[in-house]
Amino acid sequence: YVQGGWPFLGQVFTMIKGSPWDTMALWVREYGPIYCFHLFGDDAVCVSDPDHLKIVLAQKVHHFKKDVNGTYKPFLDILGKGIVTSDGKEWVRQKILLAKPLKQDILLEVPGMALRAVQRLCVKLDKAKADGTTLEMAEEFRHLTLQVIAEVILSLDPKESDDTFAHMYLPIVEEGNLRTWAPQRMYFPTPAMFEYRKAVGRLNSYVTGLVERRWDVRKIEAVHEKATGEKTKRRMDILDVVISYYNDKTWSKDAVNQIRDEIKTFILAGHETSASMLTWSLYELTQNAKVMQKVVNEANTIFSDTKSKAAKDIASLPNNDKLEGLS
Repeated sequence: YVQGGWPFLGQVFTMIKGSPWDTMALWVREYGPIYCFHLFGDDAVCVSDPDHLKIVLAQKVHHFKKDVNGTYKPFLDILGKGIVTSDGKEWVRQKILLAKPLKQDILLEVPGMALRAVQRLCVKLDKAKADGTTLEMAEEFRHLTLQVIAEVILSLDPKESDDTFAHMYLPIVEEGNLRTWAPQRMYFPTPAMFEYRKAVGRLNSYVTGLVERRWDVRKIEAVHEKATGEKTKRRMDILDVVISYYNDKTWSKDAVNQIRDEIKTFILAGHETSASMLTWSLYELTQNAKVMQKVVNEANTIFSDTKSKAAKDIASLPNNDKLEGLS
C-alpha cells in the first residue's frame, strides 16, 4: 500500500501535484511492480510487470474489474459503452458480436487502402519539399491512419474523412490525451471544456446519422433484392456486418447508440495507436542515421515493385515471404 494520504481522498493531492502517470512510475520504483493506492474511497491497484499484466488482461480477465471511472475516464466520450469499457457478460456478448466483422473479407482490402493513403501522403511530402515548407508528421500520421480505418469501417472517402470526420474526431482525441496527463481539465469550466462538449455532441450526431442512414439503405436494398432477386453490388464494410445482426424488432435508439460507441472505439483503437507508433518510429530513425539508412535500403528492396506498378495495384505490395526477411 502507498503510504500517506487523506481519509476518503487518499492520494489525490499527491496525484495532482504533477502528472499522475509520473507519480505512479515513481511508486513502482518505491513499492514494486504491484501496489495499491486510494482515491475518493476506492482502492486502485497498479500492475506494471508484463507477466502479471498477461494474467490480468488475458488469462484471468473475468476475475478483474475495469477501472472505467479512472483510467478510461479521459476517453469515455469516445469509448462510451463499447467493448473496451464493458465487463462480464456484456463484454462476452460484445466480443462475440464483433468477432465476425473483424474476420471478414473487407480486412483483406486494408493493405490496398493503406497503400493509397501512403501515396497521398507522399504527394504532400513531395510538395512540401518543393515549396521548402514543413509538415507536422504526427498530425499527418493521424490523418493517414484515420483515412484507412474510416474507409474500412464506414466506407468514407479520404476527402470526407479529412473534411468532416477528422475535424470532429481528432480534437476530442487530443483533449483526451491532455486529460490523461492533467485530469483536472475534466472538472474546471474552461473554454476548452465547453468547446470539447460541443465537439463530442457534433461527433455523436455525425456517427449516429451515418448508422441510421446505413440502416435505411440496407432496408431499401433488402426490398429491391426481394422484388428483383438482384443483390446489391455495393461493397460491404464493417458497419454493414454489425448492422446485419439487427432486425426490425431489435433495432432501437439503444441499438444505434451501441453501434455508435463501437464505431468510435474501433476508430480510436485503429488509428491512434498506429499513428503514435509511426510518429515515434520516425523520430527514433531521425536520431540514428545508420539505422535510418538500413531501413531505407530494406524499403528499396522490399517495396521495389510498388514503384513500377499502378498506384492502386495491390499486387505491387510485398508478400509474406518478403516481409519475413525484414530485420
